Amino acid sequence: MTRREVIGMLSVLPLRVIGEEAGAATGGAVSAAGMAVVEKWVKRSAGVKTLVAAFRQERKLMTMRKALESTGKLWFAAERGAFRLESGDPVKFVAVVRGSGELTVMFPEKKEAEVMSGETVERSELGQAMRFLTAGFPDSMEALRKRFEIVSVTAEGEWHRIELKPAGAVPGATVSGLFVQVETATGTPGAVHLNLRDGTRISNVFTKLEENGEIAAERFEPVLEGYKVRKK
Repeated sequence: MTRREVIGMLSVLPLRVIGEEAGAATGGAVSAAGMAVVEKWVKRSAGVKTLVAAFRQERKLMTMRKALESTGKLWFAAERGAFRLESGDPVKFVAVVRGSGELTVMFPEKKEAEVMSGETVERSELGQAMRFLTAGFPDSMEALRKRFEIVSVTAEGEWHRIELKPAGAVPGATVSGLFVQVETATGTPGAVHLNLRDGTRISNVFTKLEENGEIAAERFEPVLEGYKVRKK
């Protein structure tokens, strides 16, 4: 799996998991009604302390005629700053982020893993994508605006599509566009879509959301026994 594929898998990361703030956004010409939808989404998201979600991902690559499809599950604990993602059935890819910002990427079939410190993640292309270009559950309008410019908000039936772009210059950024679909009535996120600069399009659709339940701490401890581990 390439770095771009890993970025695709991690594109369901909640906004709060990793990264420093990028600088104030200028904001776009969004109507008052559109901003009300954004504010409802953020207000609802701020109340999410833990999350267990199932998702379906589709990746459309410029070099392939048929889209790649996969399913997965994620766990998120805001107070711990912890996240776990598993993709495939059987599981082919695992990513675990702990409070220190350390990222562990595991490939169970190959028994291979890569462990990156928070500093390494921040300096890498992967870190740029995770820091600026992932979304899902921001905890305040201030936090959202410091990372993103709100470009547009478009009604789509019972949903609204919120277009975001990174605030400020992001040299070498991998992701060129980010779209979050939220339910108009509740502010519940239903999908996250990304456009990469190489033409790849990634769609993540949440098929199940369970909020504020108990998640055992062990869920965020990667078990690397029997793995060939590379550390960066």
